[in-house]
Amino acid sequence: MTTFQDLLDLDDRLAAAGFPPLSPWWREQLRRYYEHPTATAFVARVGRGGAKSTTLCKVALCETLSGDWAVPPGELHFFGFVSASKDEASLRLRLLEAYLRALGIRFARSGDSIELLDMPRGFRVLACQIGSVSGFRCFGYALDELSKWESADHAANPANEVDASAAAMTVTHPGARRFKVSSPFGLDDHHYQLMARGDTEVQVTCEAPSWVANPSITEQQTRQLEPDEKTWTREYAAVPQSSVGSAFDGQFVEACFRTPPQAMRYHDVQVLLGAPVVVCDPSSGGSDEFSWATARLVRMMTSDGFGDFTVEVAVGVLLEASGGTQGYWGNETGGDVATKLARFAQEHGCRLVFGDQGERVLLQTELPKHGLSYYSMPWSNLNKGEAVRRARRLMSDKVLWLPQADDRMRRQLLGFQERLSPSGNITYSGKGHDDRVSLVLLAAHLEQTKQLPWVGRGERPLITVSGPRGQFNLRWPASYGGRGKEPAWDPMHESCFCPRAREAQAPKGRRFGGF
Repeated sequence: MTTFQDLLDLDDRLAAAGFPPLSPWWREQLRRYYEHPTATAFVARVGRGGAKSTTLCKVALCETLSGDWAVPPGELHFFGFVSASKDEASLRLRLLEAYLRALGIRFARSGDSIELLDMPRGFRVLACQIGSVSGFRCFGYALDELSKWESADHAANPANEVDASAAAMTVTHPGARRFKVSSPFGLDDHHYQLMARGDTEVQVTCEAPSWVANPSITEQQTRQLEPDEKTWTREYAAVPQSSVGSAFDGQFVEACFRTPPQAMRYHDVQVLLGAPVVVCDPSSGGSDEFSWATARLVRMMTSDGFGDFTVEVAVGVLLEASGGTQGYWGNETGGDVATKLARFAQEHGCRLVFGDQGERVLLQTELPKHGLSYYSMPWSNLNKGEAVRRARRLMSDKVLWLPQADDRMRRQLLGFQERLSPSGNITYSGKGHDDRVSLVLLAAHLEQTKQLPWVGRGERPLITVSGPRGQFNLRWPASYGGRGKEPAWDPMHESCFCPRAREAQAPKGRRFGGF
């Protein structure tokens, strides 16, 4: 059997060759494991970036080179790596190749495996499918990030079955080491259940946030990488989450329904509002409502010390008026609903309407009759999740303003839920209707992807900028469509966001920049 000293000696040799050594936390946990009299399983919950993969490669190398494994003549036994996909697991082979070269050990790489030329042993990478972890003999294996596995043929996480099948591959090696290391996810997956058992006769458990397991990174770095508190807590602080929970913190939600920023007064901060657009959630049928609201980009600028408001302090989103139909269009036709939406947009000075793909054909046909442009976007679970995280960040930064009189939006936000499925996916849904939540998410998505406009159309000024040196208006650049024309609106066109295009509209002698 391999010992902890064997692992330390190997780590020292690799460190002498220039590879980072095991961190103090990993050394202490592996010491507990190797010195345990009966445990063969090592279960660890570690945050992202916590040196899990490099540590697994070192223990695999140690088990392969130092273990007293009996391999019958003519056979080749492996240490197996099981990951979400072979491509991901293959990264372990690249690191193992580097280790073997540094140690001067001869080997041959063939597809998904490495064979040692001087002993009947090797390494093999496997996908997290039951059929993949069958048919080989192993003297040890590592399950990497098993909390987030997903089966190829059904939605459930297959970790329990894969773990059992992998264990069967070690049947001829009773002392085989089994490493099950992952960042956390929910409270009902196989890895969580193993951790909940704690230390037993057959396993040793441990857990640590990323910066403890890997001191080369800091907590501040992880927060910069993941500003969303809920995601950061799970991915880096290594705290598993309930399968069902509120997507938004109630305290932050309530704080969004407050005085809009145009009524604010600052001693040294200028509030600038972008042109309003309409965000809508077309009804999908049944009792769903067809909802809409106006959305603006908010920028707060402060003086640069020379009298101009040119230094950006914060960027946020303002949802002002909201409305919609009662139920699925009621007794109205599609054209009637489009007319009502167009009237709402015109009353609030909006020329652009954004929504998802629901009723896209109707809106792209009817709204241009009223001088409006409609832009739809695919609303997948992926970009919906990104929008939820962006909305949470706007809430926590206190730069999201919602209509104070819209109690329906408040109730829906408070009831909006985040669900962690057994497959490792995150889905979002309301307890009842969530049409008003969709308006908030769409506005957050438009802000994040820089699609909330900052430049007006034709001769209509977008915004009046005030400062110690007077006022001036920003207008639609003449180079984009020309005066008197209605150019086709492209939200990502450079002239909408290019500082040079905006500066060209400012009066001479007045510098304007920073947003």
